[in-house]
Amino acid sequence: TNNKVAPLSVRVYNLSDVMTSLDNEVQKTGTQLGRVSEGLNKAIDNITSLQQGISKTVSVDSEGKIASSLLPGSYSNYTLEDVQWQSLHMAAAAACTATESKEKTFNMVVPARVGEWCFVTCLETSQSSCRGTIKVGGYSKHVTDNNVAGYFNSYSCQEQIPQENTESYWKDEDILKPRGETELESISYCCCN
Repeated sequence: TNNKVAPLSVRVYNLSDVMTSLDNEVQKTGTQLGRVSEGLNKAIDNITSLQQGISKTVSVDSEGKIASSLLPGSYSNYTLEDVQWQSLHMAAAAACTATESKEKTFNMVVPARVGEWCFVTCLETSQSSCRGTIKVGGYSKHVTDNNVAGYFNSYSCQEQIPQENTESYWKDEDILKPRGETELESISYCCCN
């Protein structure tokens, strides 16, 4: 029988070369772990940012309203009712221009007082004379075709004003109610000069 033994190949490694090679591999692995760590930190920052963003998203309270601090610009300074009141005041001022005046100075619009004549109300202002009393109102929704958008009337300065036609009688929420949902339909103002 032929019993031949295959020659063993023996490799001799230089211990110094092995250590250098292992050291290089450890450094590469460390660099890769550093990149993974950076990626994880960025992912954590993104998650934190998203969580903060979610907490700041627009949410409504129990009455269905958005917190004014979350609104942009001057929306956080004024309510919708404030804007509606301003619109009514401007309409009253415009209506007062229909009353005759020979003065070249600014005139003013003052809310009428319950049971008082505008003649008396205007005397207590810096303008001191009354041009007339007006009563105005309008719809809060878009009006098309020949439907009524608003209403007005003018009176003399000696007209006593009923309580329901004074601004002090109305509540903020009344100003936004469409006509017919409240008995409050128009407000009287004094046109003073």
